[in-house]
Amino acid sequence: MRTAYQFKLRPTKQQAEEIDRWLSMLCAQYNYLLADRFNWYEQNRCPINACPLVCSFPELRDNPDYYSQKKTLPSLKKTHPHYGEIHSQVLQDVVKRVKVTFDRFLSGDSNVKGLVISRLAKSVHDAGWSSFLSILTNKAENAGLLVIAVNASGTSQDCSSCGVKVPKKLHERWHSCQCGCSLDRDHNAAINIKNRAVGHSVLKAQRLRAQ
Repeated sequence: MRTAYQFKLRPTKQQAEEIDRWLSMLCAQYNYLLADRFNWYEQNRCPINACPLVCSFPELRDNPDYYSQKKTLPSLKKTHPHYGEIHSQVLQDVVKRVKVTFDRFLSGDSNVKGLVISRLAKSVHDAGWSSFLSILTNKAENAGLLVIAVNASGTSQDCSSCGVKVPKKLHERWHSCQCGCSLDRDHNAAINIKNRAVGHSVLKAQRLRAQ
């Protein structure tokens, strides 16, 4: 039984192009802010040994957080005027999403035990990933939808067109393969995740019934 209603918006061709352009801009801003936080972490972490006790360190750059990144929005609109077309509340929401992503590291894989050994293990526990999946599944069922757990390993590295692995570092946000496939890294990963989900037994059964 469905307990939610769904409404489909039908924008004009011009409106759809404008929405796609704004989403691309917001995606770029999200990736930049998230990379800034990870870069700060990589630049300022150090091994635990005797060296830090006897060596002097240069003054550290302030850790980028929600408030400091939120303050950069006015300057963003000055240096990149096209961002002025997007409502300030939407840009602030992007900053908030970055905070949630960084503070509560989540993975596309439901293997929580495997994530516990990572350097962000505490964040995985705090996020309550298993509980989140359970709640998400129940909500989806009430709306007549299906939640499929997909192993996200390699989805940003593998080419969504030919399947060849194209190694990329975190700051490299564009996927470019020798086969000619060239698109945003996140877009490439999303296609790979979708392709993996398509092989799910429930979806196969639904397609057979539709035929």
